[in-house]
Order: sequence, then structure tokens, then C-alpha cells
Amino acid sequence: MIKKIYGNELRLFPVHAVYNDKLISIVDVYALKFELERMAQENIQKWELDKYRNLDNEDNPVLILYTTKL
Repeated sequence: MIKKIYGNELRLFPVHAVYNDKLISIVDVYALKFELERMAQENIQKWELDKYRNLDNEDNPVLILYTTKL
């Protein structure tokens, strides 16, 4: 069973590269979907992450860009 986590649901994946003010992560679709299962539905909708549930586990990895703020 996957434990749901509520509240501050920040998910950080390992950073593979840095470009200007962006941190770049390369994430398998399976890992991304696993994290989505743990998140509260209201946060998934708020951050518009529903579209990633429709990806197939065999699809190409997803690039995640983190923007840093100082």
C-alpha cells in the first residue's frame, strides 16, 4: 500500500544538470507516477499534474525543471 502524504508535498528528484537558474532532473515515468499516487488530489489539480498519469511506463523519461529563486 502506498502511503499518502498531505501538507507540504514537495517532491525533489536527483538533479542531473544545471543551466542558468534551472536545475534539471530526468525522471522515469514509473517513478513520477509513483509519486503522484502519494500526493493529495487537490495538489495534483492545483499544479496541473494530472496529464502525467496518462503516460505509459515505457514512454521516454520526463525532464523536470526546477527554477531557483534567490
